[in-house]
Amino acid sequence: MRPRTHTIFAILLLVSSLGGCSRPRKVEQVSVAQLRQEAYDTSEAGFAHAELIFATPDASRPEIAQALILVRKRKAAEKKDDPDTRASDDASQEVEFYEDEISILGKVYKRRVYWWTFSDSRRTEGTSHAISVVLDAEGYPAIVERLDRDSALRRVFVSKKLEEAAQKIHEAPLDGRRLVVEGSVDEFPNLVVPGSFAHSPLGLGNFVYIDEEDAALVASLCRCEPPRIGDITSSSSYALRESDEERFLSSKRWDPAPGGEEIAEGLRLPPEL
Repeated sequence: MRPRTHTIFAILLLVSSLGGCSRPRKVEQVSVAQLRQEAYDTSEAGFAHAELIFATPDASRPEIAQALILVRKRKAAEKKDDPDTRASDDASQEVEFYEDEISILGKVYKRRVYWWTFSDSRRTEGTSHAISVVLDAEGYPAIVERLDRDSALRRVFVSKKLEEAAQKIHEAPLDGRRLVVEGSVDEFPNLVVPGSFAHSPLGLGNFVYIDEEDAALVASLCRCEPPRIGDITSSSSYALRESDEERFLSSKRWDPAPGGEEIAEGLRLPPEL
């Protein structure tokens, strides 16, 4: 009987040292809360050093003006690229996109999905990204988010027009939230809306701030807003290629882009975007 007693005592001692069965759940909740706070803070701060990548201009293609401008976080030690080297690198940079329609709260809206993988001299493979942009009833960006099935946190950015419409219905943010459009933190702890962007008068594509190290969408801003960049280390362009959902899914890097119900989940949206 004694060996068994010792074994049971050892197990109890181990469980006690780990904090029992309930503590891991608390740690997980705290970490998600920290991630939400970091999302708010980093979105406001922007990047001290960044690289700008924009779609190669082409007046015959209206979708170029609606394309994203990529803002990639860089380190202070990085120098501005040599123009000759940059020109050769641009040829291999390509962003693909497709457009479809989705239903949100019973109304149909256009949505564009952009995706890309840029090679990087500091990596054997570049980081892949996919960005969903839902357009409002007038065709301007309304909801922007990075598609990432492995992320512990869903970051969504909305237009100020959408946030103001939500304010007319709900007046104030819920406890633990900063924007009115954010749903209950208890029901949707993994959702955060770090910020809102101005309504573009021309329907131009947004700036999207990408942290390559964390593979996160840090901010999304209208081109009419002051940039949140201390120093632009370099700039380059990418070729914008129109594609389709089949090709998007063929890469097997992402699940299908979310439908309208998934996009609306956790958001206190007005009846019309």
